[in-house]
Amino acid sequence: MNSGARTAAAVFLFALVALVALVGHFRYGDSRVPTLGPDRRTIEREAVEAVSGFYRDSIVELERQIAEDSETIAGLRAELTEATATIESMSARQMSSRGAKRTISAEIIDVHSAIEAECAKQGINPEPVKIIMDRESGDDPWAVNPTSGAAGLFQRCPGDYVPLGKVAWQVQNGVAYIIDRYGTAENALAWWDRNGSY
Repeated sequence: MNSGARTAAAVFLFALVALVALVGHFRYGDSRVPTLGPDRRTIEREAVEAVSGFYRDSIVELERQIAEDSETIAGLRAELTEATATIESMSARQMSSRGAKRTISAEIIDVHSAIEAECAKQGINPEPVKIIMDRESGDDPWAVNPTSGAAGLFQRCPGDYVPLGKVAWQVQNGVAYIIDRYGTAENALAWWDRNGSY
């Protein structure tokens, strides 16, 4: 039963009770035509107070429900806003990650090209050099070892003299170091395989 039906039923029931009381007054009270005496006034006042109280309570309950619904709606809006912000943040990170991967891929291609060019100039095999570089820095010209301080593509020490991000300088320096110390790229890689470094 909805609130309107409940209200109508309550009013009808109260009116019926008042009517029964009034009929009882006529039937069992003074046989003369009754005047507006205290009993009748009391009945009417109580009827009005009861109906007014019912409507007042109904209004209070309705206001409470509206307040609860408003809080629920506000909570849902906040959750929706948070979810939207999370989705936008995830999307931005994915786009940034894709862009970073494309940039890193391009840098690796540039690094390999630089190594091939420098090794061709020096007359050594570029493939062992690439393997050493990949093991040392992951082909990252910005790499810095937090323990030893070694830096760059070939993790040269001390790292403070290595210009980070400068691929051409690091490749020339790394290839020159391999030639000066090991003679050939194959010898350098063999040393790395035996010792875990070069």
